Amino acid sequence: MTPDTDFTDELRTFAKKIIAGKKATTDWRTGIEFLRRVPGWKVQEFTGALPLKADNNLEKLSRRGKGPLGVDSTSSYLSWDYNRKGLPKGLSLFLAMVRGGIPDRPYDYVSQLKERVEVVGGKGPTQPHDGVVYVERYEMKDLDPWERGDFERVLDVGSMWYGTKAATITAADGASVVVYEEPKAKNEFGAASFYTWAAKHGLAAAAKMLGEGLEPSAEQQDRDRLGGTLDETGFCAVCGRRQKMHHVTKKQPLLYEHGYQIPTEALRQGWAPRKGSCFGTNYPPFEVSSRGAVEYLASLRHGLAILRANLQDAKASKRITETVARSGNKDGRWQRWEEEVVYTPSSPEWAAKRTKLINACERDIESQQREIRHFEGRIAAWKRLDTYDEAQAGERFYFDKKQPLTKSEGSSLLDEAMRRLKALDD
Repeated sequence: MTPDTDFTDELRTFAKKIIAGKKATTDWRTGIEFLRRVPGWKVQEFTGALPLKADNNLEKLSRRGKGPLGVDSTSSYLSWDYNRKGLPKGLSLFLAMVRGGIPDRPYDYVSQLKERVEVVGGKGPTQPHDGVVYVERYEMKDLDPWERGDFERVLDVGSMWYGTKAATITAADGASVVVYEEPKAKNEFGAASFYTWAAKHGLAAAAKMLGEGLEPSAEQQDRDRLGGTLDETGFCAVCGRRQKMHHVTKKQPLLYEHGYQIPTEALRQGWAPRKGSCFGTNYPPFEVSSRGAVEYLASLRHGLAILRANLQDAKASKRITETVARSGNKDGRWQRWEEEVVYTPSSPEWAAKRTKLINACERDIESQQREIRHFEGRIAAWKRLDTYDEAQAGERFYFDKKQPLTKSEGSSLLDEAMRRLKALDD
């Protein structure tokens, strides 16, 4: 099993939370599959009989007529007046079903219930089946919960069980516990008590041994992002991410548009204009040509000149304008708006505002210079590599139709790049 195929996204997310020592919820199958992969831990699945309690499991079993019991319970089953009198387990849900005060259907639920439960006695079912409700007995009783002579006919079923998926979980130290797929949390794996038990027996530490299998490889992540295949893809010379290519039949590949954003509001309205895109769009992949990086470097140098000019303007400026967000009562109603605030050397805030503006310009220049050094290094180290298609075919067949940089005799690749940059400036 490889890390790429062994873990689904749900399994990977659940595993990370467990390793971090957190309580996590997931569906039954994901929880079981995770425990099967934990080194030293064992899982044995079977169909078990889950003991039921009236105030939680039974509510989900009824589900207003759609659950395994097939009955339409009401909020009356939670009446603590009945529970505090020590009535048998399982009674509270059925009080609303059998008492005579329900118009037109005083005992309808009793016949419905008989068709959906199996009487097995006090020891419970010996061979439970998934989805079946088992009861200890089935007996009608007249009770006076409030002890005032107001008797009600109630159903006494004694102990109750529910046939459901179960598993015996054995930790690396030999300790074991039974976990059920409980009807009160059908899509949730493990109650809080399971995580308390698992923590005592080293689940988080054992799960850390799963190692790199928790993360898909970079290639697999690219494959998932690009529709399941890496055919006709290459790395962008600017953003460095793998992207799809067009013009591949002409052996002159260019990267499709990428790096854009679609405003959320536009998606809600049913139309989605793209906002921005990566500079590397419609340039050859970096494996084939460094032309995209060279021309982006020229753009960066041009931007640096603009930033330096902005710094000089900020130092010489005698007027700073800021747009400030405002809110309050305006024209008789509460509103939000923006307004411009002007600062001059006579303003009390002038020194602080001027320093803030100059510092911002200097940070922008430092950031631009770091980006320039990065791309100068990429260009200097560039060499022709195989694209994914070429590696699969065992031969190189892509080329840059605009003649990518070639090393001139007696000059470095960076020198050649600088020559091209100067030509672009001219």
